[in-house]
Amino acid sequence: MLDWTSTDITNAIQSAIAGNRRELDRFFAAMYERAKRSLISLTQSEEMAMSCMADALVKFERLFVKEQRALPQSNIPGYLFMIAKSKYFDELRRQKKENELKTNLKVIHNSAVYEEGDMEYIYARREQAMQLAIGELSAPCQQLFTTILKEGTDKPQQLYELLGWENSRKVSERLYDCKKQLKIKAAIQLERLERA
Repeated sequence: MLDWTSTDITNAIQSAIAGNRRELDRFFAAMYERAKRSLISLTQSEEMAMSCMADALVKFERLFVKEQRALPQSNIPGYLFMIAKSKYFDELRRQKKENELKTNLKVIHNSAVYEEGDMEYIYARREQAMQLAIGELSAPCQQLFTTILKEGTDKPQQLYELLGWENSRKVSERLYDCKKQLKIKAAIQLERLERA
């Protein structure tokens, strides 16, 4: 089916709620094919386009199948594309922030003077500074970083599922704020350790 009407989509959702996902999966495939060219043009990567659309479809299913919310009144394909596009821009922001954090930690590391010059000593000091800094963070930030270290993931959707927080967007926002706090506190702790 090329053009899915609101009625077709509603019927596919109702079938999925009843346990038959076939029509919903067909709808998802049709929506991906419809948005594929635009998403690849935006992301410059078929893999990233697929990932963003998959995230959008997971969100669509959560909202309208699992939570059974009312569908948008019009342009559901446009709604899905908007979610996928937002996912892409969220990923770009996350990568930019991650790169900034790595750069800042590298600057901190390179600007410090180490008498021993021993890499194990340097890494131990940095690890100690990070642990001390995490201990100074708020309880939600501590929980977030403990989960990241324990589970080995910093992807908001996975953290959202592990922590059971409000939504993955809140996890992204809190992750950004917590990393910013951690960067500052770790730099202060590293400086204290170097002076001691």
